[in-house]
This record gives sequence, C-alpha cells and structure tokens, in this order.
Amino acid sequence: MNKRKINNSENTLSKLECQVAYLSQAGLKRWEIAKSLGIQPGTVKSQLERVKAKLGPEWKEKVKINCPEIAKEVKEAVQTIKEISAALEITNFAAVRKMLEGELSLQESAILYLQGLNSKTGKEYLRKARSVQWQLIRLNGDRLLYVNAGARFWLKPALTELMENRSISFLNSDMAEDPYRPWWLPYISKGRTRATRAANYEIKANTGYKYVGNFLTNWIDNQLELYVTSLYTRMQQRWQALHKIAIAAGREAPESLPALAELLAEARAAIGN
Repeated sequence: MNKRKINNSENTLSKLECQVAYLSQAGLKRWEIAKSLGIQPGTVKSQLERVKAKLGPEWKEKVKINCPEIAKEVKEAVQTIKEISAALEITNFAAVRKMLEGELSLQESAILYLQGLNSKTGKEYLRKARSVQWQLIRLNGDRLLYVNAGARFWLKPALTELMENRSISFLNSDMAEDPYRPWWLPYISKGRTRATRAANYEIKANTGYKYVGNFLTNWIDNQLELYVTSLYTRMQQRWQALHKIAIAAGREAPESLPALAELLAEARAAIGN
C-alpha cells in the first residue's frame, strides 16, 4: 500500500503533532515519546488524538509522516530503540506459574492456603519470611524459599535457572509486600512494565536443602555484577537514543539514569549483600 506523504510544511499538522506522529508511527511508546520531547504522557495522548482527527483513524497505515524538524540523528536513534526492543527476551512468569500450579500436591496447596488462615504457625512463617531479603525456611517439614520483591528482581536469572533445572518451583506471589518498581524500569522493559512482587518457592525433594542457598550465594558473588552491568548497558543505549531525540527536537533531556556503581549498590541493598 502506498502511503500519501504528509509534512509540516503543508500545515496539516502542528509542529508538535508532527513530531509526536512521526515518533509514534516509528513504533515508540507513549512514555518514550514523552521522555524524548519533554512533555507529559497525557499530552502525547491528546496530540495523537488530534492527529487521528486530522488524518483519519488509519493514519499510521495510510499516511507517511514526513517532518522537516526530525533530524537524521533522530531517525538513527529511533532505529536504535527498535533494535533494543527486538533484542529483549522476556520470561513469561504468568505461564510458568500456571504450569507449575497445575502440578501442586496437597501438601503444597496447604502451604498456599496457610497464608490465608488466622493461625499462629502461618503468622510466624510470614513474619520470619518478610524480615529478610531471601531465606530458606523450614515449615513443618516442608522446605520453602522466600524472596522479597527487590531481591526477586535482581535474582531473576538465578531463580530462572533454579526453576529450569527443577531445583525449585514457583508457589505464589506475596501480595502483602509492596512491589518493586524502580523509576528506570521502562528503560529495560519491552511492552507494559510490570512491578516485581515477593514470592514463595518450593524446594524440590530431590534437591539438597543447602544446594539452593549455596547456588544463590555463589551467583551473587560471581554473576550479580555482570547482570547489573548488562542491564545498565541496555538502559544507557535506550536513554542515549531518547536523549538524541530530545536535543534534536529542542527539548529538555530525559532525567539522567543512575550510574553503574549506584545501580550495583541498589542491587546489593535489595538482596542484603
């Protein structure tokens, strides 16, 4: 389908409408457009509504936005963002949870139910679990791993590996604790950003009780810094792309990201290291 060209010189769109339309058609999310142009997400929404009213509901498919104000470096930055988004790998914890919960034993189901009961045993378990970042806990012969929200975010690769080798299985999220959602989370996410909640895991019977603890400790000592560095690199790439767009558009630059040392300190604080 050939798209008819629309550019700002034809006075069809205002300068801001043209910029927003161009970035939206390029695939940027509303928050990215807002960061790039130094405006509020609500403003992005209203500008897109005006573009739709002027160009029609199918303007993204039928109209090629051509803004003279969009510089070459902006187009390059847009391409960078596309490449970063395509490279992200997202673990679908909802699917994993559904699969594992379908295989729960009566004993495991009792642990889930215990958290909703007004029992001394259940209260004591939750009190102990929430007092630490992550901890192996014995409860009436059952072996559990509790991970708080911040620790679960930073230990994601380690927990995923433990689940993949069937050393642990996901039991449930702990809705009583506040979720972990740092302000910079959108810079490393694909699609809708979701906060991380604390969770309980069952330690499988064929896994040594100390194995899980040793595995996590070794991962923190040897892999955590590498993981934080990889997230930092991804954040910087996306931020720099949005920064180019903002400068080229004559807008205020996005808020600066934490330095690598700050990010690493945040991770270590979250896991109590």
